[in-house]
Amino acid sequence: FVPEFKLAGDWWKVKSAAVQMLAIQVAVGALVAAAVIAGRGFLAASYFKVPEASVLLVAFLPYFWITVFGDTLENILYAFNRIGTFAWKKFLDQAFLLVFVVFLFPWFEDARVMAAGMAAAALFSTVWLATRYMRSLPEVRAAPFSWDWKLFRKIFDFGLPQTFANTGIALITYIDTLLLTYFKTLTDVALYNVALPISLLLMYFRKPLIVAFNPLASELAVSDRKKLAQTVENLQRWMLTLIFGGGVVLFFVADMVVEVAFGARYVGAGDVVRVLILGVPFMAVSLLDMRALFVTGSAKLNAR
Repeated sequence: FVPEFKLAGDWWKVKSAAVQMLAIQVAVGALVAAAVIAGRGFLAASYFKVPEASVLLVAFLPYFWITVFGDTLENILYAFNRIGTFAWKKFLDQAFLLVFVVFLFPWFEDARVMAAGMAAAALFSTVWLATRYMRSLPEVRAAPFSWDWKLFRKIFDFGLPQTFANTGIALITYIDTLLLTYFKTLTDVALYNVALPISLLLMYFRKPLIVAFNPLASELAVSDRKKLAQTVENLQRWMLTLIFGGGVVLFFVADMVVEVAFGARYVGAGDVVRVLILGVPFMAVSLLDMRALFVTGSAKLNAR
């Protein structure tokens, strides 16, 4: 909605859409948090089979809540083509988390340190995004706020199918780890989770293309859909070319990469890396297509 409102100069609608989107996220987040707190004992005993998991589930909730506010600010700035801010936010998240964990984890050796680090990093980047919002978008900040039920209904009607789509993406993304955790040993889970991020390194060829694509596609979806289709096709070709080249190299050096990054005892994950590489091109293209459907307002089609 933001590109449409921005082109029309309806700054109050931008502000209203952001606040109403945040309200929906807070409400949904409250339900999810309540469900996690209520079911943490059952999940720890029946699924994770580790009693300490109930504590960790609650420990990650502050991170979850902070990201609700950070994501709203990030989406507003992103819609206004503040791509540099978006890139810096990702860097600050990872840098702050790395420093936090490197200095504290050796002293405590507790997974709760990771949860605290993620929450602290999210809080730091959210405060930074808020300062960027205040400085770079004065027209939105100064615009009056009005709760628009018609706009709320549009956001809800668009967001509900997209919620199902995002839930599907989350299931597809994590179903492998979820099933392994339940049916296999923690050693198998560890090897798989060593291999997965290494294979997903190939997805970073897609990152800069998508960062440039999102704001451009939102405007083309309003002004020139034919040009948008051509842009998607060009991006698909570039992504597949880059991913295929990187995949061939990674296929032959997988064992070495695993050993350097995680140590010799995890070198058995090299074969898993090679299998996962085969699926990365399909994942990259499908995510691009879903993003194109999203910016054109085809939320229901995206959910299907």
